[in-house]
Amino acid sequence: YQPKIELGTGMVDSVEALVRWAHPFRGILAPDAFIALAERTGLIRDLTTWVLATALRQCATWASEGMDLPVAVNISPRVLGHAGFVTTVREALQASGLPASRLTLEITESSFPENTRLLSATLSRLRDLGVRLSVDDFGTGWSTLTKLKELPVQELKIDRSFVSTMAEDDTDRSIVRSILDLAH
Repeated sequence: YQPKIELGTGMVDSVEALVRWAHPFRGILAPDAFIALAERTGLIRDLTTWVLATALRQCATWASEGMDLPVAVNISPRVLGHAGFVTTVREALQASGLPASRLTLEITESSFPENTRLLSATLSRLRDLGVRLSVDDFGTGWSTLTKLKELPVQELKIDRSFVSTMAEDDTDRSIVRSILDLAH
């Protein structure tokens, strides 16, 4: 789990679930080494269901120990487009006993399909459950304001290529400031 820090206080205010594969010969593999394969083979749905359930269970355990940390989980567009995904999320939340507001689903901007109407309908159903929605890696994908305004998201995560150099690069600092203004 990767902590998310509130810059104003310096405190951890949530976490993001990160999946790794303990490969028997190649060691620990990052998602870019296996997610595309999981998507091609159809295993991505089972993997996502497992990550979602595991992350919510861990979040519930932390809550029972007095650490009330919401959790974010990255979602593949192939999973998001599956008809049963909203039910999968609802069932995982019920099994964990957590309120939906403790879960943020992150969808990578560059992976959004052309048909945002279908995506928007699914995201609206998830938001109606009380789940928070986030656009991950904002600034690297389609980035049209028309599509962005159609999506019922509460959060934009600006891509690290802008954020990591904004202290030294005036252009990146201006881009980040503009995205923040746009998001507000």
